[in-house]
Amino acid sequence: MAAPFAALTCERSRSGLLDIESLGHPDGDRVGWVRQARLLIGGIVVALVATAAAMGSPTEPRRAARIAAAQAGCGSLGAAADFTVFSDGVFDASKGSGTSVSGRIAAAGDVTLDAISVGPAPGDGPPTVVTGANFHGGRPGGSGGTLNGGVRARGTIDQAPNFTINGTQEPHTAPGFSFADEFAALAALSDLWGSQPATPGATAALNIYSHALELHGPADGLNVFHVGAADLAAAAGIVITLDKPGATALIDVSTDTVLTVSAQYLNLSANVSADRLVWNLPLASGLNVTHGIAFKGLILAPHATVTSAGHPQLDGQLIAADVPGSEWVLRRAAFSGCLPAPTPPDTTLTLGPRCIDGAGNLTMRLRNTGDHVRDVRWDDLNGPSSAPSASRPATTTSSTSRTGTRAA
Repeated sequence: MAAPFAALTCERSRSGLLDIESLGHPDGDRVGWVRQARLLIGGIVVALVATAAAMGSPTEPRRAARIAAAQAGCGSLGAAADFTVFSDGVFDASKGSGTSVSGRIAAAGDVTLDAISVGPAPGDGPPTVVTGANFHGGRPGGSGGTLNGGVRARGTIDQAPNFTINGTQEPHTAPGFSFADEFAALAALSDLWGSQPATPGATAALNIYSHALELHGPADGLNVFHVGAADLAAAAGIVITLDKPGATALIDVSTDTVLTVSAQYLNLSANVSADRLVWNLPLASGLNVTHGIAFKGLILAPHATVTSAGHPQLDGQLIAADVPGSEWVLRRAAFSGCLPAPTPPDTTLTLGPRCIDGAGNLTMRLRNTGDHVRDVRWDDLNGPSSAPSASRPATTTSSTSRTGTRAA
């Protein structure tokens, strides 16, 4: 680990220099030294301005490989990918009998199970239930039930005499991930997916005769549909048709309120599978399913409270802000499609302190770990000098002093 820069001394007299290092550039590790005004420990600030525009041509094979790798990246559900239910609040399946969950359950709040059978789906590892709070089995009604695969709870495990837990019980044990961090990433992913343009030729319309919401996707790969909340709420049924084998359907529903779904049926064509179907509700505050529809696919509703009546079924995954009264019959069908991933931040250009000479002058190092030359301009905010090498407009600014770095 590098020592704090204030403790470093310069081996040679390079006072007032900005050391520019390019680790990934084909011309060599060091691409030049730029004259810099003297930086006093007392607080003179240097501003670095850089753009992603290339000053010269990068090596094309390496650039093509990087772009191809980025395009091949798929959006990740993070920890939620391992669960049938993933809730940022509670998961309460104690309001009625006849429910079951095949797959794992994770909730930041309490998990309450009563009159229910819960067990791992094929391939699931233990524990079946993970809660960031407390677990209640066979409460509050005392109807009993079974949990296979064990439970991990940050708080306590409360088990009624007629509720069976098969597997390891881990009270007072952290979940192993942060629900807050996971849901922040899931919300960003949902926003990104919601911003995707509709696929050319894809249609979503309410049939005026059957009142079914009919979706038709003609594309290979990803088919994106934009569906209005009013049409989905008014639909007597839902029919989804994809023309190409192996295609994926992303259904973005535009609403920032509670969405009520009263559809009686969901019909899928032969090319539509539960593991390649996504219902994305990036802004919805609630989702209320009022009939026993046999739903399929991933429901991604990171800000929504999900409620249900009539024992609806879901072959897929449910990700929601809160599931306070579940009558769902849930069977895991892990999402296997490839949807866009967020663009990672560019961290290939960094500015950091290198050493301080005996006169109190600080030398900074600008390091380029990317694979092409970057257009750079620097300015001494408290002095008259600036680097003469800027060749195009700057778009990103950082200011550095002995106390830290801030966006300017």
